[in-house]
Amino acid sequence: MAGDFFISALCRVRGPATAADYVVFKIWNDTKVPITALYDKDFRQGNWGVNDLQGAVQPGHYFYPRLAQNSYGHCPGMLHDVKLVFGNGDVKVLSKVDVCQYDNADVNRT
Repeated sequence: MAGDFFISALCRVRGPATAADYVVFKIWNDTKVPITALYDKDFRQGNWGVNDLQGAVQPGHYFYPRLAQNSYGHCPGMLHDVKLVFGNGDVKVLSKVDVCQYDNADVNRT
């Protein structure tokens, strides 16, 4: 992979979460290659679903995925798998990311 990128929690739910609450976290592209697709899913699901990006995340820029909480997945302990696809074809999958607790974590390339 071309470099590193960061994932951090931007918002945390305070107090009991309701189904209308969202968890938002930041994905910053700290590589030299654009992120062309981003998929996320509850770690218990098998299908990645649709690409969350409307355009590429260029190097040095960031994106804020917004994940809805519900009775199936909610804070605390909302675990998601995140798949990033880069412009050069590299793919990075992060497994069981606790999106309720992630805060300024550095995720290095493998």
